Amino acid sequence: TSLNYDRGSEGAMFWIFETGSRGKYPMEDIIINEIKGTPMVFFYGDDDWMNQEGAVRAMHSGEVRVTIKHISNATHQVPIDNPVELASEMVNYLQSLESGNTSYQNGDILLSVTTE
Repeated sequence: TSLNYDRGSEGAMFWIFETGSRGKYPMEDIIINEIKGTPMVFFYGDDDWMNQEGAVRAMHSGEVRVTIKHISNATHQVPIDNPVELASEMVNYLQSLESGNTSYQNGDILLSVTTE
């Protein structure tokens, strides 16, 4: 069975979740219970519609190393809205892991990012 919806896949997901559906395996549970020890970063647009509570709870669980970053001038379509800042922050994050930089440790939320 295929789901054809005139508002595209994103519109279809809104329709599905409006009916009260939930993910069979919520990502938050998978992150906390299955991926322990793996550093993760979540990138959200500063005007993102996505619920960030699960990422915040995972970050505060103490079980995993989670960083949340907000990319300026971006909605949920971060790679389209601000690809330069996203790419820069991805490189910065990976370099911080490589160097052992503690500025991206668990509990670090960066609410705004500026790129020169």
